[in-house]
Amino acid sequence: MNNVKLIVLTLWLVSCNSQKSNFFIEQLNSTQPIIILENDDHEIVKLNIPLLFEIKNKSKIKKISFSSISYKDFVSKSMSASLLYSFINDSLQQITKSKYKFIDSKETKKYILYTQHYLDSLEKKELGYLKEKSINLKIKISDVITFKTKHKQLLKRLTKGDSIYIRVEENSEIKTIKYPIKI
Repeated sequence: MNNVKLIVLTLWLVSCNSQKSNFFIEQLNSTQPIIILENDDHEIVKLNIPLLFEIKNKSKIKKISFSSISYKDFVSKSMSASLLYSFINDSLQQITKSKYKFIDSKETKKYILYTQHYLDSLEKKELGYLKEKSINLKIKISDVITFKTKHKQLLKRLTKGDSIYIRVEENSEIKTIKYPIKI
């Protein structure tokens, strides 16, 4: 009799702890341009890299929400600056990262997270040829795939081991999901 109780208790505990998440995230190839930012002296300072994410709610009945998307730089071990954009009427519009975003049941939405990477002198030199084209402090260059063909090692150095963290609310529970980025 005790064995039956033990088996029933074990099955109950396993079923309680194996609640499947309806939140699904996938990184896709972005066609948005990489942006180089310069200071007032037209010196290259930062590289902004667009990361495209598709977020799905696999639930048939429940709405999920998420907020607080953060980009963590593996090298500095700290959260880095980033800007979040959403596609609204086929146009890219900046949105607040900390405000909750809702995804209805069986809905999929796409978001662009522009990461900001400060460049050291060697990295600035590697991108120096772009300075000649500059008349603005913000230069749109090429998409990630095209840029990667010329600057694969630079992108690897800037993003190796980096992740995004998303705060998700699902089934009245808040959890943080770590998603490693890939370029």
